[in-house]
Amino acid sequence: MSEVRLDGVSRLYDRVVAVDNVSLTVAEGEFLTLLGPSGCGKTTTLRMVAGFITPSGGAIYIKGADVTRVPANRRDTGMVFQSYALFPHLTVQDNVGFGLKMRGIRGSEATARITEALRLVKLEQLAERYPRQLSGGQQQRVALARAVVIRPQVLLMDEPLGSLDLKLRQELQVQIRNVQRELGITTIYVTHDQGEALSLSDRVAVMRDGRISQLDPPDKLYSRPASAFVANFVGRTNLLPVEIVGDGDAGYHVKSSASPDLTFAVGTREGDARRPGERCLLGFRPESTTLAPADGNRLTARVDDIRYFGAVRSVALTTALGNVMEIDLPAGAAAPARGDQVTIGWRPADCFLVPVDD
Repeated sequence: MSEVRLDGVSRLYDRVVAVDNVSLTVAEGEFLTLLGPSGCGKTTTLRMVAGFITPSGGAIYIKGADVTRVPANRRDTGMVFQSYALFPHLTVQDNVGFGLKMRGIRGSEATARITEALRLVKLEQLAERYPRQLSGGQQQRVALARAVVIRPQVLLMDEPLGSLDLKLRQELQVQIRNVQRELGITTIYVTHDQGEALSLSDRVAVMRDGRISQLDPPDKLYSRPASAFVANFVGRTNLLPVEIVGDGDAGYHVKSSASPDLTFAVGTREGDARRPGERCLLGFRPESTTLAPADGNRLTARVDDIRYFGAVRSVALTTALGNVMEIDLPAGAAAPARGDQVTIGWRPADCFLVPVDD
Protein backbone atom coordinates (compact mmCIF):
# COMPACT_ATOMS: atom_id res chain seq x y z
CA MET A 1 0.00 0.00 0.00
CA SER A 2 1.33 3.44 -0.90
CA GLU A 3 1.37 5.94 1.95
CA VAL A 4 2.31 8.88 -0.28
CA ARG A 5 1.79 9.26 -4.02
CA LEU A 6 2.79 12.09 -6.32
CA ASP A 7 1.07 12.05 -9.70
CA GLY A 8 2.66 14.33 -12.30
CA VAL A 9 3.45 17.05 -9.76
CA SER A 10 4.98 20.28 -11.08
CA ARG A 11 5.81 23.68 -9.65
CA LEU A 12 6.52 26.83 -11.67
CA TYR A 13 7.77 30.19 -10.43
CA ASP A 14 6.87 32.61 -13.22
CA ARG A 15 8.57 30.86 -16.15
CA VAL A 16 11.08 28.89 -14.07
CA VAL A 17 10.25 25.19 -13.67
CA ALA A 18 11.34 24.12 -10.17
CA VAL A 19 9.67 20.68 -10.25
CA ASP A 20 8.80 19.09 -13.57
CA ASN A 21 6.12 16.38 -13.75
CA VAL A 22 7.36 14.26 -10.82
CA SER A 23 5.56 10.98 -10.13
CA LEU A 24 6.50 8.57 -7.36
CA THR A 25 5.02 6.42 -4.61
CA VAL A 26 6.30 5.90 -1.08
CA ALA A 27 5.24 2.65 0.55
CA GLU A 28 3.91 2.42 4.10
CA GLY A 29 6.85 2.40 6.52
CA GLU A 30 9.40 3.16 3.78
CA PHE A 31 12.34 5.55 4.17
CA LEU A 32 12.72 7.39 0.87
CA THR A 33 15.35 10.06 0.25
CA LEU A 34 15.27 12.86 -2.32
CA LEU A 35 18.89 13.41 -3.27
CA GLY A 36 20.41 15.98 -5.57
CA PRO A 37 22.44 19.18 -5.95
CA SER A 38 21.20 22.60 -4.89
CA GLY A 39 18.36 23.84 -7.07
CA CYS A 40 17.29 20.40 -8.32
CA GLY A 41 13.77 20.66 -6.83
CA LYS A 42 14.05 18.26 -3.91
CA THR A 43 13.07 20.72 -1.15
CA THR A 44 10.26 22.17 -3.27
CA THR A 45 8.93 18.63 -3.75
CA LEU A 46 9.06 17.96 0.00
CA ARG A 47 7.33 21.25 0.80
CA MET A 48 4.54 20.43 -1.64
CA VAL A 49 3.98 17.13 0.22
CA ALA A 50 3.96 19.09 3.50
CA GLY A 51 1.44 21.59 2.15
CA PHE A 52 3.68 24.66 2.42
CA ILE A 53 3.71 25.07 -1.38
CA THR A 54 0.80 24.47 -3.74
CA PRO A 55 1.63 22.50 -6.92
CA SER A 56 1.16 24.22 -10.28
CA GLY A 57 0.00 20.90 -11.67
CA GLY A 58 -0.54 17.29 -10.71
CA ALA A 59 -1.89 15.74 -7.51
CA ILE A 60 -0.60 14.56 -4.13
CA TYR A 61 -2.20 11.70 -2.19
CA ILE A 62 -1.65 10.59 1.41
CA LYS A 63 -3.27 7.30 2.40
CA GLY A 64 -5.28 7.45 -0.81
CA ALA A 65 -6.79 10.87 -0.02
CA ASP A 66 -6.16 13.78 -2.39
CA VAL A 67 -4.43 16.46 -0.27
CA THR A 68 -3.23 18.66 -3.15
CA ARG A 69 -5.25 21.67 -1.93
CA VAL A 70 -5.43 20.73 1.74
CA PRO A 71 -3.66 23.25 4.07
CA ALA A 72 -0.50 22.11 5.86
CA ASN A 73 -2.13 22.14 9.30
CA ARG A 74 -4.78 19.69 8.10
CA ARG A 75 -2.33 17.13 6.70
CA ASP A 76 -1.21 14.36 8.99
CA THR A 77 2.51 15.03 8.55
CA GLY A 78 5.39 15.90 10.87
CA MET A 79 8.19 18.19 9.66
CA VAL A 80 11.83 18.46 10.77
CA PHE A 81 13.69 21.51 9.47
CA GLN A 82 17.42 22.12 9.08
CA SER A 83 17.13 25.24 11.27
CA TYR A 84 15.55 23.28 14.21
CA ALA A 85 12.81 25.98 14.56
CA LEU A 86 12.56 25.54 18.34
CA PHE A 87 10.85 28.07 20.62
CA PRO A 88 13.66 29.65 22.69
CA HIS A 89 11.35 30.53 25.60
CA LEU A 90 10.04 26.95 26.02
CA THR A 91 11.76 24.02 27.72
CA VAL A 92 12.62 20.85 25.84
CA GLN A 93 9.48 19.07 27.03
CA ASP A 94 7.30 22.06 26.18
CA ASN A 95 8.81 22.32 22.71
CA VAL A 96 8.17 18.62 22.15
CA GLY A 97 4.60 18.91 23.44
CA PHE A 98 3.69 22.03 21.46
CA GLY A 99 2.05 20.08 18.63
CA LEU A 100 0.00 18.07 21.10
CA LYS A 101 -1.21 21.26 22.76
CA MET A 102 -2.34 22.65 19.39
CA ARG A 103 -4.32 19.43 18.85
CA GLY A 104 -6.02 19.68 22.24
CA ILE A 105 -4.11 16.74 23.74
CA ARG A 106 -3.22 17.49 27.36
CA GLY A 107 -2.90 15.85 30.74
CA SER A 108 -1.62 12.32 31.27
CA GLU A 109 -1.81 11.38 27.59
CA ALA A 110 0.35 14.35 26.58
CA THR A 111 2.84 13.60 29.38
CA ALA A 112 3.11 9.95 28.32
CA ARG A 113 3.65 10.85 24.67
CA ILE A 114 6.30 13.48 25.48
CA THR A 115 8.13 11.04 27.75
CA GLU A 116 8.10 8.38 25.04
CA ALA A 117 9.31 10.81 22.36
CA LEU A 118 12.19 11.98 24.56
CA ARG A 119 13.11 8.35 25.24
CA LEU A 120 13.27 7.65 21.51
CA VAL A 121 15.81 10.44 21.01
CA LYS A 122 17.61 9.77 24.31
CA LEU A 123 16.92 13.18 25.89
CA GLU A 124 14.90 12.21 28.97
CA GLN A 125 17.43 13.85 31.30
CA LEU A 126 17.27 17.21 29.49
CA ALA A 127 13.50 17.74 29.58
CA GLU A 128 13.71 20.90 31.74
CA ARG A 129 16.46 22.63 29.74
CA TYR A 130 15.99 25.42 27.22
CA PRO A 131 17.26 25.31 23.61
CA ARG A 132 20.10 27.75 24.41
CA GLN A 133 21.44 25.18 26.89
CA LEU A 134 21.67 22.43 24.26
CA SER A 135 24.20 21.54 21.58
CA GLY A 136 23.24 21.61 17.91
CA GLY A 137 22.82 17.85 17.86
CA GLN A 138 20.62 17.89 20.94
CA GLN A 139 18.44 20.64 19.46
CA GLN A 140 17.98 18.60 16.30
CA ARG A 141 16.90 15.60 18.39
CA VAL A 142 14.33 17.81 20.12
CA ALA A 143 13.03 18.81 16.69
CA LEU A 144 12.77 15.13 15.74
CA ALA A 145 10.91 14.31 18.97
CA ARG A 146 8.50 17.20 18.36
CA ALA A 147 7.74 15.85 14.87
CA VAL A 148 7.06 12.25 15.93
CA VAL A 149 5.20 12.96 19.18
CA ILE A 150 2.02 13.83 17.22
CA ARG A 151 2.21 10.36 15.59
CA PRO A 152 1.93 11.60 11.99
CA GLN A 153 1.26 9.30 9.06
CA VAL A 154 4.27 10.77 7.26
CA LEU A 155 7.53 12.21 8.61
CA LEU A 156 9.19 14.85 6.40
CA MET A 157 12.81 15.89 6.97
CA ASP A 158 14.49 18.75 5.09
CA GLU A 159 18.30 18.46 5.34
CA PRO A 160 18.06 18.10 9.14
CA LEU A 161 21.77 17.39 9.61
CA GLY A 162 23.20 19.93 7.17
CA SER A 163 24.56 22.32 9.81
CA LEU A 164 26.27 19.67 11.97
CA ASP A 165 29.84 18.40 11.85
CA LEU A 166 30.66 15.04 10.24
CA LYS A 167 30.93 12.91 13.39
CA LEU A 168 27.70 14.28 14.84
CA ARG A 169 25.91 13.81 11.51
CA GLN A 170 26.93 10.17 11.44
CA GLU A 171 25.72 9.63 15.02
CA LEU A 172 22.37 11.25 14.31
CA GLN A 173 21.95 9.30 11.07
CA VAL A 174 21.94 6.12 13.16
CA GLN A 175 19.52 7.63 15.65
CA ILE A 176 17.11 8.88 12.97
CA ARG A 177 17.05 5.47 11.31
CA ASN A 178 16.51 3.70 14.65
CA VAL A 179 13.58 5.99 15.54
CA GLN A 180 12.06 5.54 12.08
CA ARG A 181 12.30 1.75 12.29
CA GLU A 182 10.95 1.57 15.83
CA LEU A 183 7.92 3.66 14.91
CA GLY A 184 7.53 2.17 11.42
CA ILE A 185 6.75 5.64 10.15
CA THR A 186 6.74 6.51 6.44
CA THR A 187 9.57 9.00 5.91
CA ILE A 188 10.63 11.33 3.09
CA TYR A 189 14.08 12.79 3.66
CA VAL A 190 15.88 15.51 1.68
CA THR A 191 19.66 15.77 1.46
CA HIS A 192 22.49 16.65 -0.92
CA ASP A 193 24.85 14.28 0.96
CA GLN A 194 25.31 11.07 -1.04
CA GLY A 195 26.68 9.05 1.87
CA GLU A 196 23.78 10.08 4.07
CA ALA A 197 21.27 9.04 1.42
CA LEU A 198 22.88 5.66 0.80
CA SER A 199 23.21 4.76 4.49
CA LEU A 200 19.73 5.83 5.61
CA SER A 201 17.36 4.92 2.81
CA ASP A 202 15.29 2.04 1.57
CA ARG A 203 15.18 3.83 -1.79
CA VAL A 204 16.76 7.00 -3.17
CA ALA A 205 15.35 9.34 -5.81
CA VAL A 206 18.17 11.26 -7.49
CA MET A 207 16.83 14.57 -8.80
CA ARG A 208 18.19 16.88 -11.49
CA ASP A 209 16.61 19.99 -13.00
CA GLY A 210 13.27 19.31 -11.33
CA ARG A 211 13.00 15.69 -12.48
CA ILE A 212 13.83 12.28 -11.05
CA SER A 213 16.87 10.89 -12.87
CA GLN A 214 16.78 7.52 -11.08
CA LEU A 215 14.75 5.95 -8.27
CA ASP A 216 16.21 2.74 -6.83
CA PRO A 217 17.52 1.05 -3.67
CA PRO A 218 20.96 2.39 -2.64
CA ASP A 219 22.96 -0.64 -3.80
CA LYS A 220 21.42 -0.63 -7.27
CA LEU A 221 21.79 3.14 -7.53
CA TYR A 222 25.51 2.82 -6.81
CA SER A 223 26.34 -0.30 -8.81
CA ARG A 224 23.98 0.32 -11.73
CA PRO A 225 23.56 4.06 -12.29
CA ALA A 226 21.20 4.94 -15.12
CA SER A 227 23.16 7.94 -16.38
CA ALA A 228 26.54 9.64 -16.20
CA PHE A 229 25.00 12.28 -13.93
CA VAL A 230 23.86 9.69 -11.39
CA ALA A 231 27.17 7.81 -11.65
CA ASN A 232 29.13 10.99 -10.91
CA PHE A 233 26.79 12.39 -8.28
CA VAL A 234 26.47 9.19 -6.25
CA GLY A 235 30.09 8.50 -5.41
CA ARG A 236 33.10 8.88 -7.70
CA THR A 237 33.27 7.26 -11.11
CA ASN A 238 35.79 6.79 -13.90
CA LEU A 239 34.17 7.12 -17.33
CA LEU A 240 35.51 6.17 -20.78
CA PRO A 241 33.77 6.87 -24.12
CA VAL A 242 33.31 3.51 -25.88
CA GLU A 243 31.40 1.81 -28.67
CA ILE A 244 29.64 -1.55 -28.48
CA VAL A 245 31.44 -4.15 -30.59
CA GLY A 246 29.32 -7.18 -29.75
CA ASP A 247 27.69 -9.15 -26.98
CA GLY A 248 27.47 -12.69 -25.72
CA ASP A 249 26.50 -14.79 -22.72
CA ALA A 250 29.31 -13.26 -20.65
CA GLY A 251 28.44 -9.65 -21.48
CA TYR A 252 29.43 -6.91 -23.89
CA HIS A 253 32.65 -6.22 -25.74
CA VAL A 254 33.38 -2.55 -26.27
CA LYS A 255 36.16 -0.59 -27.94
CA SER A 256 37.61 2.76 -26.93
CA SER A 257 36.29 5.69 -28.96
CA ALA A 258 39.73 7.30 -28.74
CA SER A 259 41.71 4.17 -29.62
CA PRO A 260 39.61 1.53 -31.47
CA ASP A 261 42.30 -1.13 -31.04
CA LEU A 262 41.78 -0.98 -27.27
CA THR A 263 38.89 -3.21 -26.16
CA PHE A 264 37.22 -3.98 -22.83
CA ALA A 265 34.75 -6.53 -21.48
CA VAL A 266 31.61 -5.55 -19.55
CA GLY A 267 29.65 -8.08 -17.49
CA THR A 268 26.02 -8.63 -18.46
CA ARG A 269 23.55 -6.63 -16.40
CA GLU A 270 19.86 -7.47 -16.16
CA GLY A 271 17.84 -5.01 -18.22
CA ASP A 272 20.75 -3.96 -20.47
CA ALA A 273 19.83 -4.00 -24.15
CA ARG A 274 22.52 -2.49 -26.33
CA ARG A 275 23.34 -2.92 -30.00
CA PRO A 276 26.66 -3.15 -31.87
CA GLY A 277 27.73 0.32 -32.97
CA GLU A 278 26.01 2.06 -30.06
CA ARG A 279 28.14 4.71 -28.36
CA CYS A 280 28.07 4.91 -24.58
CA LEU A 281 30.24 5.48 -21.54
CA LEU A 282 32.06 2.70 -19.70
CA GLY A 283 32.08 3.35 -15.94
CA PHE A 284 33.97 1.80 -13.04
CA ARG A 285 34.46 2.93 -9.45
CA PRO A 286 37.86 3.89 -7.97
CA GLU A 287 37.60 1.20 -5.27
CA SER A 288 37.01 -1.48 -7.93
CA THR A 289 40.22 -0.56 -9.75
CA THR A 290 43.59 -2.18 -9.03
CA LEU A 291 47.24 -1.72 -9.95
CA ALA A 292 49.07 -4.37 -12.01
CA PRO A 293 45.99 -6.57 -12.54
CA ALA A 294 46.52 -10.25 -13.31
CA ASP A 295 43.51 -10.40 -15.62
CA GLY A 296 40.41 -8.46 -16.69
CA ASN A 297 40.40 -5.04 -18.33
CA ARG A 298 43.65 -3.09 -18.46
CA LEU A 299 44.77 0.44 -19.22
CA THR A 300 48.13 2.20 -18.91
CA ALA A 301 48.35 5.50 -17.04
CA ARG A 302 50.68 8.06 -15.46
CA VAL A 303 50.42 8.85 -11.74
CA ASP A 304 49.68 12.55 -11.21
CA ASP A 305 49.01 12.76 -7.47
CA ILE A 306 48.46 10.67 -4.35
CA ARG A 307 46.21 11.75 -1.46
CA TYR A 308 45.98 10.05 1.92
CA PHE A 309 42.51 9.57 3.50
CA GLY A 310 43.27 7.24 6.41
CA ALA A 311 41.78 3.95 5.24
CA VAL A 312 42.70 4.53 1.59
CA ARG A 313 45.09 6.37 -0.67
CA SER A 314 43.44 8.03 -3.65
CA VAL A 315 45.67 7.95 -6.72
CA ALA A 316 44.96 10.45 -9.51
CA LEU A 317 46.09 9.37 -12.95
CA THR A 318 46.04 10.38 -16.60
CA THR A 319 45.49 7.40 -18.87
CA ALA A 320 47.15 6.75 -22.20
CA LEU A 321 43.86 7.89 -23.75
CA GLY A 322 44.12 11.27 -22.02
CA ASN A 323 41.35 10.64 -19.46
CA VAL A 324 41.80 11.78 -15.87
CA MET A 325 40.88 9.01 -13.42
CA GLU A 326 41.14 7.95 -9.79
CA ILE A 327 41.78 4.65 -8.07
CA ASP A 328 41.65 3.84 -4.35
CA LEU A 329 44.35 1.73 -2.74
CA PRO A 330 44.28 0.34 0.82
CA ALA A 331 46.40 2.57 3.05
CA GLY A 332 48.76 -0.29 3.86
CA ALA A 333 49.33 -1.32 0.23
CA ALA A 334 52.42 -0.36 -1.73
CA ALA A 335 51.74 2.90 -3.55
CA PRO A 336 53.36 4.24 -6.71
CA ALA A 337 55.16 7.58 -6.87
CA ARG A 338 54.17 10.66 -8.80
CA GLY A 339 55.24 10.37 -12.41
CA ASP A 340 55.28 6.54 -12.43
CA GLN A 341 53.85 4.72 -15.43
CA VAL A 342 51.44 2.05 -14.20
CA THR A 343 48.84 -0.41 -15.45
CA ILE A 344 45.39 -0.22 -13.90
CA GLY A 345 42.63 -2.79 -14.23
CA TRP A 346 39.10 -3.72 -13.30
CA ARG A 347 36.91 -6.81 -13.63
CA PRO A 348 34.15 -6.98 -16.24
CA ALA A 349 31.65 -7.61 -13.42
CA ASP A 350 32.66 -4.36 -11.71
CA CYS A 351 31.89 -1.95 -14.56
CA PHE A 352 28.73 -0.63 -16.18
CA LEU A 353 27.52 1.24 -19.26
CA VAL A 354 25.56 4.51 -19.29
CA PRO A 355 24.28 6.64 -22.20
CA VAL A 356 26.77 9.06 -23.69
CA ASP A 357 24.02 11.64 -24.30
CA ASP A 358 23.23 12.68 -20.70
